[in-house]
Amino acid sequence: MRKGYLSIVTAATLATLIAGCAQPAATGSGAPSASPLPLPSTDPVLTNAGDGIIIGAGWFPLEHFKGQTFHWATNDAEVTACPDANDRTLALQLEPGPGINGSPRPTAQITITGNHGDAATARIKGSQFVKVRIGSAFPAETFAIHATTMNHASPNGDKRILNYRILGAALGSSIADCKRAIVRDGSPLALGANWYTYETYAGQSFRWVGNDAQLKLTAAQPKPWSLELTVAPGPSLGEPLKLIASDGHGHTAAAVPFGPPSVPMVLTFALPPEPAGTTITLSTPTKNLVVHSDPRKILNFRVFNAEVRP
Repeated sequence: MRKGYLSIVTAATLATLIAGCAQPAATGSGAPSASPLPLPSTDPVLTNAGDGIIIGAGWFPLEHFKGQTFHWATNDAEVTACPDANDRTLALQLEPGPGINGSPRPTAQITITGNHGDAATARIKGSQFVKVRIGSAFPAETFAIHATTMNHASPNGDKRILNYRILGAALGSSIADCKRAIVRDGSPLALGANWYTYETYAGQSFRWVGNDAQLKLTAAQPKPWSLELTVAPGPSLGEPLKLIASDGHGHTAAAVPFGPPSVPMVLTFALPPEPAGTTITLSTPTKNLVVHSDPRKILNFRVFNAEVRP
């Protein structure tokens, strides 16, 4: 559970919610319009296909300042590494920020924990590489980066809590490639219907959804489990995002993001034991405002990452 980004979730009853291939048809010409989308970014990014690394949940959008490119984070931001057989050490270039203790150049205690149990700790001041060894049992591992912090306010009127930033990530000489998808690192999920194509903008990768996107469990969950999604609202909503996950067996869970809409938020949906093949449908109440600048027309929310948690 990533405390800085987690929404509050209520589990209830009813079913179906996440992805999709085919989206709903656009509303007619008389439909209300959404605000236009920004043009695709041509800015440099921290990682590229072939690096074996994906910048995951919890990061603020990509920034450029004094010749450096980076993402800031409040805490517990994620990086997924997909190493090859010969190079299984992840190196992260991190730098503490003013949120640690209010100092312009603080020292921070950093803990990096992988979802398969690999971990590392370090005390860093200024920009330093922190390395963590990746075990050989899994083709990919997602690491959460946690800083011990006092969460001081940022200077210069910035309303974000800036505890650290990432300036680079590497797997040495690795030429491995992470799966370019919102489901990765071994979670037993497959995309179903109603997702738009995978895309990258401003250093972040995601899929847009019109509505009723579907995820399918590829392995049974014999105990209560959580579906964890990193999401952001879209221009077609016309109202706050309220995401509902339904399993088709009479169970539903709902979650509401908090914080600025431009920042992806982690939502957790508590669900009961489910058999393999269960379809989880993701939906939201919406005004379906038309985005005239985009051929897809209806963009209600986007999903950056989907994971199964115990």
